[in-house]
Amino acid sequence: MSHSAFYGRIYTGDVEVATRVLEKWITPEQLRTKIRISGEEIEYDDGRLSFYCHTAAGSQGGTPNYLLEGQTSGSLDEIKEALQRLLEICREIDVTATFEYVEVSEDGEELSEEFSIR
Repeated sequence: MSHSAFYGRIYTGDVEVATRVLEKWITPEQLRTKIRISGEEIEYDDGRLSFYCHTAAGSQGGTPNYLLEGQTSGSLDEIKEALQRLLEICREIDVTATFEYVEVSEDGEELSEEFSIR
């Protein structure tokens, strides 16, 4: 079975915006948001796709953003299509985002080159 890992940034400092973007991308009933001292965390797992999204410290004077890290049991083509859809959702509400993805073994070892969606 093919596995892919993905990483990215959603450039907003507003947890409501980040949550709205992710809710449009996946089944929102399984999305969990937690407020922590260090910032907000958003988690999702439907057995095929899982991710963790959290506030990331921007560089001094940099744009606030959310770091997205996840994996899927789908192929590279499937995650590419899914991440392109996520990028389209971000663009619809004028939010900048960047994503990378790679094929991985069940142990998380990278098996392919890394691809980008911007």
